[in-house]
Amino acid sequence: EINRFFFRLLGIWPFSRRNSFIPEIMETVMLTIACFTLLLSELASTLIYIFVVLKDIRLRLKVIGSMLFTIATTIKYSYVLLYKNEIKNCLKLVDEDWRNVNSYARNSMIDRVRIGRRLIIMCAIFVYLNGVGIRIIMPL
Repeated sequence: EINRFFFRLLGIWPFSRRNSFIPEIMETVMLTIACFTLLLSELASTLIYIFVVLKDIRLRLKVIGSMLFTIATTIKYSYVLLYKNEIKNCLKLVDEDWRNVNSYARNSMIDRVRIGRRLIIMCAIFVYLNGVGIRIIMPL
């Protein structure tokens, strides 16, 4: 559920949830454009701030960390969009595996899923708090 929410929010969820194909494509394109617009507008404003407003080299070096984080985020998002079909195939295989296991293996898989879900939530919190920290604390 968590992955589906974030993947849909980013416009990369590979499975349709409607019967109509056109609205699904339009939603995905609009979400992708919105994500890239936000990332690139942040990058552009940071570049202008670094090279036009700031004159001190030390301050520029401090703010370049935020710019590099934005560049890395944009590259990661582009990479996920590029391999969207492979992600879809992987999710289909996981779905098939869940359907083709016996009850003992299913219980073992459910235990591992609970552990994995907790780890994913902890990693997501850590990653996003780092992003917030870089954007708020570093410029100070």
